[in-house]
Amino acid sequence: MLKAAKPFLCLLLMACSQPGLVHAQSTLPGDQPAANAVTDMAPVLVRGVQPGPGLWKVSQGDHVMWVLGTVSPLPQHVQWKATEVEAVIAASQQVLGPPGFAIGARVGFFGKLLLLPSMIGLRKNPDGARLEQVLPTALYARWKADRLEYLGDSHRLERLRPIFAGKGLYEAAIKKAGLTVDGGVQGIVNEMAGQHGVAVVDPSYQLILDDPRAAAKAFKKSSMEDVECLRQIIDVIGSDMAQAATRANAWSVGDIEALRGTMATTQEDSCLAAISGAGLASKLGKLDVQQRIDAAWLDAARKSLQNNQQTFALLPMEQLLSTDGYLARLRREGYAVQSPDEQQPGAVSDQATR
Repeated sequence: MLKAAKPFLCLLLMACSQPGLVHAQSTLPGDQPAANAVTDMAPVLVRGVQPGPGLWKVSQGDHVMWVLGTVSPLPQHVQWKATEVEAVIAASQQVLGPPGFAIGARVGFFGKLLLLPSMIGLRKNPDGARLEQVLPTALYARWKADRLEYLGDSHRLERLRPIFAGKGLYEAAIKKAGLTVDGGVQGIVNEMAGQHGVAVVDPSYQLILDDPRAAAKAFKKSSMEDVECLRQIIDVIGSDMAQAATRANAWSVGDIEALRGTMATTQEDSCLAAISGAGLASKLGKLDVQQRIDAAWLDAARKSLQNNQQTFALLPMEQLLSTDGYLARLRREGYAVQSPDEQQPGAVSDQATR
């Protein structure tokens, strides 16, 4: 983050986690899979210690970048056997984080205090309106039914803007389904990097606002496509939770073919990107932010491959599997790209111990 930049909107919205990053519990080297670990696919969720997916290999000459794909959500009771990943990180000169986006403002301490009145109430409906007043009647009836199903008789989300209410409902629904989005693989990877003295690079695109108070006021007035986002979330909860479980299981056991199948459709929480990604930026008049996010990560990857003998990187799984994802773009530029099933057995372990 730039020293002068303050991600004020991200902190307030509590929605700046990177899409595609998920929670998994780290295990100590030498841990063995639980004897009763379940490996059936959805709707039964995997349990116990699981390997996660294999690493993709991107190389140019004798310089290599190993890439771990991430998905969200994951099963609550899965432990990630990260022994191989830790060995790769320990042998790397750099860890490259996932693509991201942050909003900052060039303000000092007193400037931050002046921002507070503008930021109050960003998550709430204008004029204190309740969801019943801002949603179409039929959609509110669906919302209320799901709220009772997953949140009980709680009314704590009723005054939030639909997009934030939907986020809370989605998290409650996946928790009840035995899944989780809390924490993240990124945190575990960063901890490993710290333990081995490996530098972590954040390739996020930084959007610095010249007038953050005006931006906060503009955000309050914008619609953010709130109603449509909430409708999509309710549709997903009603029909696509099984696919979320299938994808979570596939990641846990490292089934690349199953992941390819589940990635053929958009992830459940895609519309939530409007809170913290290009959707939010578009409301602030910055229409090319997604292109800048892409360019920032790809530029960081090229520099890592040029300057480091070995790099470890994180990417959302769709960026590894898509024909127009980041790895496909690097392949078209002349880099050698291999999926786990295209590598020789033991390739990752051999490279990690060099």
